[in-house]
Amino acid sequence: MSAHKTTDRRKVLIGLSGGIIGAIQLPESWTKPVVDAVILPSHAATTDDSGTLPSENTATAEPVVITDFSGDFTFPGGDVSNTLIDNALSVLIPDAHAGRPVYDSGQMCIVVTPPTGSGASYTANVLIVRDNGYSNLYSGEGTVNGGATTLDYVSGCDPHHPQLSLNVTSVSNGGAVYTLDAGNGNVTEDTLPPGSVCPDTPICD
Repeated sequence: MSAHKTTDRRKVLIGLSGGIIGAIQLPESWTKPVVDAVILPSHAATTDDSGTLPSENTATAEPVVITDFSGDFTFPGGDVSNTLIDNALSVLIPDAHAGRPVYDSGQMCIVVTPPTGSGASYTANVLIVRDNGYSNLYSGEGTVNGGATTLDYVSGCDPHHPQLSLNVTSVSNGGAVYTLDAGNGNVTEDTLPPGSVCPDTPICD
């Protein structure tokens, strides 16, 4: 056999063997590759519809829950200057209590223990002021929407009026809804706004 024929036969065998190997490795029919999913790293930033990147600090802030409420109040009328003495004088000497100092305004603070919904406990300080500027300080504890609670006399100019009645019906970030009863028709119903200034010193001079 000549060298030329040997070379041609080698080329044919190599071509055949390459074709056989290629046939073994290729699929029966050609199909388009399918990508199931693309998962980005958790720290990767993506754009929104406007094409801008979000800021790094996108965590949602926790809602602020207000627990402190304070402010001024006024009584619409009535006389709580000295209930027992005035009642006795009114029987003995009509209008004997006329002109005596009466409570007509004050300051209050309510501090609620979270959570602040119905059933939450609270403490209250109330300073009621007479029309001559003298005042009494009262303090007590209660439950939101739990009915009226008694505030006891702490200090001041008129120990003959030893208690107040406070009913806090609801609290929210908008304020504390309350009814304050100082007796003898002196009742005020209002909403105490958020604040943290508590009265603590009666004025007797």
